[in-house]
Amino acid sequence: MCSPASGSVFQIGATSAECIATDQRQRIDTCLFTITLTAPPKISLTRFLAFGDSMTAGEVDAPNTVRGLAVHPELS
Repeated sequence: MCSPASGSVFQIGATSAECIATDQRQRIDTCLFTITLTAPPKISLTRFLAFGDSMTAGEVDAPNTVRGLAVHPELS
C-alpha cells in the first residue's frame, strides 16, 4: 500500500511518498521516496512579417496544451 495512492494527482514541486509491503510471513518493509515534478518547457517561436521594404518580428507562444490535447494558435 502506498501513500499517496496510485493514480493520485501531483502538483508541480516535490511530494514525499511511502509504500509498505507485507509478505505471507507477515514481514513488513517500507520504502520512502520523493516524487519531483517540474513545469514543462515553454516553447516560443518568432514570426516575421514583411511590409514592403520593412521587416518586423513578433513572438507567438506555441504549442499550447489543454488537458493533454494540443492547441495551436492561429497565425495570420
